[in-house]
Amino acid sequence: MSEMSPAEHDYLDEGRIQVQTAWPDGVTDQAQLANQFFIITDGADPSGPENAGLYLLVGHVGAPIWAGNEQALQQIARTGGTIPVQPRGSYYVSRAKAVELWQVLGAHLGLLPNAE
Repeated sequence: MSEMSPAEHDYLDEGRIQVQTAWPDGVTDQAQLANQFFIITDGADPSGPENAGLYLLVGHVGAPIWAGNEQALQQIARTGGTIPVQPRGSYYVSRAKAVELWQVLGAHLGLLPNAE
């Protein structure tokens, strides 16, 4: 067995390899507006195993531009009363990561105590 260099030792903690993630610079340059969110479970019990998950769909609906009530009623009749959502992203998230997202958002918005 070879000896580890000091640099290699910095990545080990109790026999486990430790690394950090790094987001690239400018990651928010391509951010898109989103105002629609839809969650679909994978059929597992919500309080079930950590490997269960959910689908998180993110989209946007722009406000329709109508010149008046008559034009609005025509558009509503033409679309059957629906406005299509423009998909922005579709994600499958494990239950554990969904809980982590909930905690991070809740703490950031001041709705949950910041767990540091």
